[in-house]
Amino acid sequence: MKKTLLILLTSFCSAFSQSAPYQFVIENVTTAATGSRIEVRGKDTVLVSKYNNTSLKQSVQNELEFVYQGTPYFQNGWYKGRVILTDNANAAYGVIAYDLVKNMVLFTYANDKEAVEIKPFEFEINGHVFKKVNNQYAAAGNIYYEKLVEGETELFCQYVCDYVGKTSDGVITGYEANGDGYEGHFKKKVYYYINFHEKMQRVGKNFKIFGQDEEIAKAYAKKNKLSLKEPGELIEIVRYINSKNGI
Repeated sequence: MKKTLLILLTSFCSAFSQSAPYQFVIENVTTAATGSRIEVRGKDTVLVSKYNNTSLKQSVQNELEFVYQGTPYFQNGWYKGRVILTDNANAAYGVIAYDLVKNMVLFTYANDKEAVEIKPFEFEINGHVFKKVNNQYAAAGNIYYEKLVEGETELFCQYVCDYVGKTSDGVITGYEANGDGYEGHFKKKVYYYINFHEKMQRVGKNFKIFGQDEEIAKAYAKKNKLSLKEPGELIEIVRYINSKNGI
């Protein structure tokens, strides 16, 4: 039976000094990051981490530097923002990062203070407001959403991120094939949801998500050559439905 151990990544934005532990599950390796930074290399934003690695197979120590394509953070960094820990609580202002992999917020009052991991009721980062709505709407789930359109028909978006490692068995030796040069990849996606009469549904190709307004939405989209796959055009469709309903 293989032993499963943790790699700890201490993640930094190059513009700020605060840190927060980050974890990946890698088999047969014990590794702690001695430092990390976010860089822009060409068209890519990357996470660069240094490790003192001990291989359980080889029983040797190596100083390694790994580069990960992307980061787990919303908009790849730390930004000024605010958090509200509970409903009706006062806002706390500071510098925050939104970890999309772990669905939590890293918060610090100042860039020379250590960051803490929290799961607030609501938070704002770089002008984007996120909130959990699972207590309001059916099928919302315990995740954060950004509301894009108000009205009888509401439009929300959810940002997600998955980490995909390079090695097949998790064993890091320092002699892996170069490939694209990245040890792993952070893959980001955005999902859109319609809320109608307090029921959340993910937007796909079908206009049935608009319920009683299905034909109105379909006709407007066809006339104006709009697609549910394009965020700006989806917003336009939802706003049109609400205008027709007097909202």
